[in-house]
Amino acid sequence: MSDMLFTAANPQASSRAGESVSFSGIATLLLAPLSLSAAWYRRARFRAELAADLRERPDYLRDLGICEHAARREAVRFFWEPVLLKHRRFEMTDTPMR
Repeated sequence: MSDMLFTAANPQASSRAGESVSFSGIATLLLAPLSLSAAWYRRARFRAELAADLRERPDYLRDLGICEHAARREAVRFFWEPVLLKHRRFEMTDTPMR
């Protein structure tokens, strides 16, 4: 164990023949939990804002092409669940010309 700590602190040293720990690998291991926490925070904020928009401005979501049912379903999901909300794209064929 102490050999691994020495290897992590000193990239020129090796705990075993031909094995070394890179700083980029260590940085990835240290930053991964922060990245995950940031993603969870963004999802929680997005869902809170979505719930507020549903209460205060449901017509705004309709203008963006997001149906109310899908928005409600997304707003009640937990922060660790990925975002599944999709908005439909408006095309010229969706609206009849008169």
